[in-house]
Amino acid sequence: MSAANNSGTVSEVGASQGRRDVSASDAVGRQARRDEVARPPSGARSEQSETAGPASGVPSEQSGTLSASGAGAPLLRISHLRKAYGSNVVLRDLSLDVPDHQCVALIGASGSGKSTLLRCSNLLEVVEDGQIFLQGKDITDPRVDGDTVRTTVGIVFQSFNLFPHMTVLDNITLAPRRVHGVSRRAAEADGMAMLERVGLADKASAKPDELSGGQQQRVAIARALVGKPLLMLFDEVTSALDPELVGEVLDLLAELREDGMTMLVATHEMSFARQVADRVVFLADGEVAEQGSPQQIFEGPTDPRTQRFLRRILDGGRL
Repeated sequence: MSAANNSGTVSEVGASQGRRDVSASDAVGRQARRDEVARPPSGARSEQSETAGPASGVPSEQSGTLSASGAGAPLLRISHLRKAYGSNVVLRDLSLDVPDHQCVALIGASGSGKSTLLRCSNLLEVVEDGQIFLQGKDITDPRVDGDTVRTTVGIVFQSFNLFPHMTVLDNITLAPRRVHGVSRRAAEADGMAMLERVGLADKASAKPDELSGGQQQRVAIARALVGKPLLMLFDEVTSALDPELVGEVLDLLAELREDGMTMLVATHEMSFARQVADRVVFLADGEVAEQGSPQQIFEGPTDPRTQRFLRRILDGGRL
């Protein structure tokens, strides 16, 4: 993985383009299926002018339950998503809503599909079937530019992957300057404000190797936040940290939640999911096995797979 992955804007461009090229036929097939479903019966009046999405050409969801400005509508809606690598089906007909200004925690065993779901939500992976709506727009439509989507959906991975030869501030301002054309002065002003936000303004001139693991992950989070994304995706961001450093990163995520950031968080930290998340989703075998409030999931799970998973967590002293 390149050192710019956490920015969601620099090195993802080439990799994601390659994946889109390889899966072009899948995208065409999905569009053909959508066109077939959407085609009105012979003689019926077309409602395209009434139901089409914005001028950008991105179609909006037609069910009436989600639109770019609909009150109470989820910011992110994942509908019947399927993703496979060869014969290995990772996500199976998975559907999930992430309401605006809420934190949704994804829990489940390794291999349950959490990371793949996040990468699909950021269009770093091409899905075989299903749709993903962001603010009512179908971002899995083949006509959508994935790089544009990634300017509004930030992602932070397990490894912080900062450029070791650059200062903290340069790591944060690289994407705004090189990708978005922001002036150095404006980018650095935004970068310093974000470093202040994550409590690392005094480390702006430091190199990544001069920071602790927890500090490096906070810099990676600041790098993703500097673009002011609508949605943040976090993929096991504490997994690479020493136990004593986990708390400072989880505290930052809790602060972001209090500030109203919409977040989809894959985590093995059950205490975080229980205390901070608005909703907890348990994934098993590539599907949503159970979801509900933290109290419902941790105190009264109904699916046997959820019960077995939490029993192992309790037996291991992790809850």
